[in-house]
Amino acid sequence: MSDRDGIIAKSTIDDFGRQWTRFQNYDGYISSTDLLADHFGPYSVDLIRGKTVMDVGAGTGRFCVSLLKAGASKVIAVEPSQAVEVIRRDLGDDPRIRILNVTGDAIPTDVQVDHAISLGVLHHIPAP
Repeated sequence: MSDRDGIIAKSTIDDFGRQWTRFQNYDGYISSTDLLADHFGPYSVDLIRGKTVMDVGAGTGRFCVSLLKAGASKVIAVEPSQAVEVIRRDLGDDPRIRILNVTGDAIPTDVQVDHAISLGVLHHIPAP
C-alpha cells in the first residue's frame, strides 16, 4: 500500500468511526433477522445457526445483533474504527461476542470461523 493509499484508508476508517458513533440506533428492522435474510438472498439464515460468524466491518454491531438473533453461537466483530467502542459498550458483556479492533487485513490468523460476512464495506475501501 502506498503512503497515499494508507492516508485514504485511515481517513475512511476515521470517517466511518465518526458516523457510527453519532448514529448508534440499531433497533427494529436495521438489526433484524428479516434484513439479514434480505442480504443473504437465496441462502437461508439457518446456515448460521450454532455457528461462529465473523462480521468484518461491524460498525456499531447491528449485524452482530441480527446474527445472534438468527442463532449464531458466536460472533466475531471486526471493526477498525472508534465505533468499536459502541460494540464494546452495547455487546461487550455478551460471552458470545469477540471484538477485534483491527482492519480486515490484520485479523489474527488463529481466528476460526464457520462463516464470514462483510455488508456495506468493500465499496468504501479505496484499494480492496
